[in-house]
Amino acid sequence: MSSAAAIGPMARDFRPAGPAVRGLYDLGRELFDQEQYESAGLALQRRLRLAPDDAAARRLLALSLLRTGQTRRAAEALEQSRDTAAIDPDLCLELGEALIADDAKTAQRWLARAAKARPDDEIARRRLAEVDAVLEGESRRNGRHRLERRSWALWH
Repeated sequence: MSSAAAIGPMARDFRPAGPAVRGLYDLGRELFDQEQYESAGLALQRRLRLAPDDAAARRLLALSLLRTGQTRRAAEALEQSRDTAAIDPDLCLELGEALIADDAKTAQRWLARAAKARPDDEIARRRLAEVDAVLEGESRRNGRHRLERRSWALWH
């Protein structure tokens, strides 16, 4: 039996404890606090290459990417997390709101996650309803367009 199997759930939480690895997170946090988001993102990406299960580094990376307008990359960073259920609802809401204009379906997923985690959060519920309405309208328009094309093909 491997040592990871013997430890069980604790093996998933293992993080390399070397000073260089810990230092990368600390550097990323410091740069983020100084609003140097691109540099923070680079440090955190290096951290995650060495410790891919570090949820705190992944969350801070996503925030850094959001602050630099890289919403899709922020979503991808969070989706690589092994424990997506533990992602902070505030971050889900922020990411969902940032994605509304570019990718309504992905925004819907993140907003639904935020609303599920906090059912009493009026903002999350309202944003989710707005995105649902947009997607419903797109679905109707696309269906009508397909029907019009089929009708045209039958008569011409």
